[in-house]
Amino acid sequence: MEPSTSPDNIDFTQVMDEQRENAAAGNSGTHLSDIISGSDQAIETVDLAADSSVEFRRMLEKSGSRYKILKLIAEGGFGRIFLAQDLILGRKVVIKSLKEKHLARPESVRKFIAEAKLNAQLDHPAIVPLYSLDTDSADGLHLAMQLVNGITLKEYLKRCRERQREEPPRNRRYERSLQVRLESFLRVCDAIEYCHSRGIIHCDLKPENIMLGRHGEVYVMDWGIACPEGTDRKGHLDGTPSYIAPETFRDGAATQQTDVFALGMILNEIATLRGPVTGADFKEVISRICAGEFEPSTPLDSGLRISPALRAIIEKARAVDPAERYRSVKQLAADVRHYLFNEEVTARPDSLLQKFMRFMYRHRYATLLALAAVFCVSAAMAIYGVRREQCVAEQVNLEMLRRLKVQGVTEKTAAEIDNRLLRIREQLRGLSTSMGIELTKPEPGGDTGRFYFSSEFAPDSPERPARLFRTPFYNQEVSLENAAYFKPASMPRSALEPLVRQLRASRRQGLTLILDHVQNDDAGTPSPEESLRRFRQRGSLLRRITYVFDNGAVLRFPGMYEAVSSPEEFQCPWLRKQREKKERQMPWSPPYPDTSGHAVVSCWLPILNPAGKEIGLTGFELCFHELVKPLFRLARRENFRTTVFLLDTEGNQIFSTEDREFEEAHYRNFAESSAGRHPFRYPELLCRLRDGGSPQFIARLDGRPVRVSWAKIPQAGWTLVRIVPPGTADRIDRVLDEANRHNIEQEINLERELFVW
Repeated sequence: MEPSTSPDNIDFTQVMDEQRENAAAGNSGTHLSDIISGSDQAIETVDLAADSSVEFRRMLEKSGSRYKILKLIAEGGFGRIFLAQDLILGRKVVIKSLKEKHLARPESVRKFIAEAKLNAQLDHPAIVPLYSLDTDSADGLHLAMQLVNGITLKEYLKRCRERQREEPPRNRRYERSLQVRLESFLRVCDAIEYCHSRGIIHCDLKPENIMLGRHGEVYVMDWGIACPEGTDRKGHLDGTPSYIAPETFRDGAATQQTDVFALGMILNEIATLRGPVTGADFKEVISRICAGEFEPSTPLDSGLRISPALRAIIEKARAVDPAERYRSVKQLAADVRHYLFNEEVTARPDSLLQKFMRFMYRHRYATLLALAAVFCVSAAMAIYGVRREQCVAEQVNLEMLRRLKVQGVTEKTAAEIDNRLLRIREQLRGLSTSMGIELTKPEPGGDTGRFYFSSEFAPDSPERPARLFRTPFYNQEVSLENAAYFKPASMPRSALEPLVRQLRASRRQGLTLILDHVQNDDAGTPSPEESLRRFRQRGSLLRRITYVFDNGAVLRFPGMYEAVSSPEEFQCPWLRKQREKKERQMPWSPPYPDTSGHAVVSCWLPILNPAGKEIGLTGFELCFHELVKPLFRLARRENFRTTVFLLDTEGNQIFSTEDREFEEAHYRNFAESSAGRHPFRYPELLCRLRDGGSPQFIARLDGRPVRVSWAKIPQAGWTLVRIVPPGTADRIDRVLDEANRHNIEQEINLERELFVW
């Protein structure tokens, strides 16, 4: 249904400004006309020339012979609208008739005929088709047009507002309904673009002049004031002020951008459901339009949101300055279409990130494939990384097991030697203390009994003690019942008798200590007879006990012949240096030959009286071969594939398992064996050993990488060093080591937790 005139159509000649406009430039969007061949120049322009003479009207057909008026639909100041029946085709049509009072006015007749010719020549789906221009017996003018069953866009938007107030929509539903409205808007744009291509400007676009059919049809109505592009409308400016472009008020020009402005105002109503620009009167509306005081491009419901891109399109379409507005409806429609397809719009160019996101969306299948490929590659890399990490963890665990296994053996062996030295030192301390107490007691009465000097143990001495026996570990016959005494040549024998009486108990203590250190293969405690038998076969770790007194007297147990010229010969050069330093806490000596030529190490402690004054020395000489037997046992257990070194406090080598004849030298003279202090074979390791860093590290020795494990023997200040070639003693047998593996892994985990903490 099309009204002939609108009550809002008035003349605004009295309120127009004299301001000028600048034409706006823009780019065309993707549109059907860009694809279909042909150009706008090839389209024939509309002929609006109208013959208003009575002769022309008499040439028209009589409408009464074809159409039957059913009822009056609407009436305005210019004409009437009727619903009629087509008697030939049987369809309902709309008849628009010019009122009788305008028939005598040539200008009114000319406008009516011009509108009819315009409607007839604009052939577009969104423009209501004209069936015929007819007359009647009274020379009246009647237009027969298609009947549109629907409502105006204004009524549709009004109903949308009412529904929104009754049931506030969520953003999702609002966006769906907005999409439907924008699709209808695009059909309006298509119709206006078509008429612009024919050189026609509508000049009266507003929601009242847009019809929405029941089945989705969209029609642009009321072409009564349409005019050719470039027409100067000064003096006869008709239309609704809320939709007229500001430049039209200033200079009256009719251009494509004036219709773009009206479409921008309609688009704002469609998107936001807000009303048009209003005011107390037409002057206020015009003032607000020229000042750009439009309704905001935000939804009427404050809880809803519309896209910034759509807001930018609205603002650009209704810009006050034509230079900032779309140059054509085609560009406006293209931006709206881009918005609907979630593409970049010219009104709001995308950032680099948005361009990238849109590119991925346009190529979403390729993007999905790329993401799937990246995910697969990442997953493969992650799996590989996890597996590699597991392999590395297994290698680390295996290396830790190797380190613990190697270091455990090294520490255990060093601890075994250190414990033996500690035990003997404690026994020496106890003996020294008891000796200091014994020497301060009153001299016991009675006979001293028989005592022997070392010279009386000689094989040709007539005074030799009884029950001497020979053992392969001493080069002379020994006595476990008598000690050997020494005195300076100037001391008479009688001067030694009080000391002998005081030291009578020391002989029993010495025998107990020597037999206590005889190697015992059984778990139980052997009897004294069994210990004595084993001593004769194997010897003892504790080889000699020596007492050196300040008066020059010396007592050594067990008693045996020793060819010495002076008691000072019992003090080795190392002991004399320590005494010169006046140190009471003396460490263990390095190996040296005793008076029998046997390799020994010794430890000495001062004998103190209750006043704390030193009155002599007590010393233990240990058989060096027996002391290092754990190292030989370790070497034999490892088939001599590893090498064990023993270094003294100065870093000199005092023992090595490379000397496989050393154990047999137990039965030979010290000078015949290779034992003794030598420069360390690998001096490059001394710096790392002295720094006290890691107890195990990898080094390249003799051109091959080896594992170096070392441990301190604190009692003597020595260092035990093991050279372990790879694949020998560090080999992990998971079957044989299963019993210890759990405990080792627990220690590793505890070390990790401690490290993390």
